[in-house]
Amino acid sequence: IAPFDIEFSVTHKELDFSHLLENLRRILRGQTSLFDWSGSTSLARTLSPRVLESEVDAKKHKMSSVLVYMQELEKSLKATCEEFIMAVTKQVVDPMLSFVTKVTAVKVALSSGTQNQKRDSVMAKPLKEQAFATP
Repeated sequence: IAPFDIEFSVTHKELDFSHLLENLRRILRGQTSLFDWSGSTSLARTLSPRVLESEVDAKKHKMSSVLVYMQELEKSLKATCEEFIMAVTKQVVDPMLSFVTKVTAVKVALSSGTQNQKRDSVMAKPLKEQAFATP
């Protein structure tokens, strides 16, 4: 459109029902009759929506459509990146959390309990001798 410098517009048609509520109120109050065929409040006019037409510049309309699409694309990309970051973080952190939990359990076992329990327990071995702590 731009190279030819054409004025191009798109016509949007919408149905407007906003007047129906006021017409129904007037009928219920007795100010007008539903069956008055001669007046401006005939049944057809009372219950019919209005058609509103508006013209939009096609260039602006196209740009707004592109902007909406780009915003949706950006939201989708952001959500996907966040999911990826969480998945990678979970893969890295889970083994470390497991290791820290086991180390804490060994330290607690070594610091509490009697000497006999320490000798008989698998947890009584020093941390560097534990199976999970080997390289």
